[in-house]
Amino acid sequence: MSTLSRPCLGVFALLVASPLASPQTVKLNGPLARPIGADVRGVEVDPKGKRVVYLADQEVDDQVELYSVRPGKAPVRLNDPLLAGTDVESFQLSPDGRRVVYMAFDGASMGLRGVAAGGGPVVRIDGLTAGRVQRYEIDPTSTRVVFLGSPLGNGENDLFSAPLDGSAPAVKLNTTPEPYRFEIRG
Repeated sequence: MSTLSRPCLGVFALLVASPLASPQTVKLNGPLARPIGADVRGVEVDPKGKRVVYLADQEVDDQVELYSVRPGKAPVRLNDPLLAGTDVESFQLSPDGRRVVYMAFDGASMGLRGVAAGGGPVVRIDGLTAGRVQRYEIDPTSTRVVFLGSPLGNGENDLFSAPLDGSAPAVKLNTTPEPYRFEIRG
């Protein structure tokens, strides 16, 4: 299965083509919020090729939200309702394809949330009450997310690790102030 995002009259749509099934291309995303100017972006395919997770302003014009779709099925919105004028900023699909971590603003902080790739309850992962998560990465075992964040909202970042399912609070990993980079090796 291959996926692509192809422009058509100023609109980007998520399409899939399977060389083993039909030579026809099938549109995966739902109708976009407006016919010209809305788009799909940030696409990831699960490791088995059975689900696509993507960002789009599909339901509300100029409000980017997170969706999951299986070919032949209707898309499912994964994020909780957003504040007016805010978007899902980014997302990562776990290496096993079961969970999605995304970053969105809740009125007080730009934080991480987690949800099952097929939809379900959204959990807050980072525990930050102010500030912003700067960068995040899911570990190769799909059990934890490591992130740089400013817990006090003062711009000073710390390195944290938290369970991907939000089952326990985030743990601070650094002992020296202001880590700027990290790398997870599998």
